[in-house]
Amino acid sequence: MMPKQPKEIPISRREFLLGAAVCGGLVAAFGDTSTFSTAPTAIETTHIDIAVPNLAPGLEGLKIAFVSDIHLGPFLPRTWLEHIASEVRREKVDLFLLGGDYVWIGRPALFDLYAQFMNHDYAGLRKQELREATFADVPRLLSNANPRLGQFAIYGNHDRWEGSKLCSM
Repeated sequence: MMPKQPKEIPISRREFLLGAAVCGGLVAAFGDTSTFSTAPTAIETTHIDIAVPNLAPGLEGLKIAFVSDIHLGPFLPRTWLEHIASEVRREKVDLFLLGGDYVWIGRPALFDLYAQFMNHDYAGLRKQELREATFADVPRLLSNANPRLGQFAIYGNHDRWEGSKLCSM
């Protein structure tokens, strides 16, 4: 079987130069490209104990995980969502709350340029294909978090912009 050839991504000279200028400016501002790493090392788990007066005894010690503004897409690979689900399982969370903004597509030509070098998950997909793929990936990748009492989600402004009809958790 012949290996699949990479899909050619149509990008104008202007879009390429704009993308290169933006990336160059960001690297100059932050020092190096490690800031833009696609490895899920920047995810932080913060534990906060909240005292609730007159709390029902059955709710004592309830563990809630809250995640928002994931923005899965060309800049953020699927491995981040896999890592989030793994953290929820590791922490033995009771309730998993998702606060919206699961995907972000933006300007496809610039994201395609970025995806070629940093995040190959969605490289070469047209905008509608990218929307469909990211909206399908979010519930699939987070469904194995397995919180004891379930997970609940709302969608955010980015989800609405990208096609809230595609968003189903």
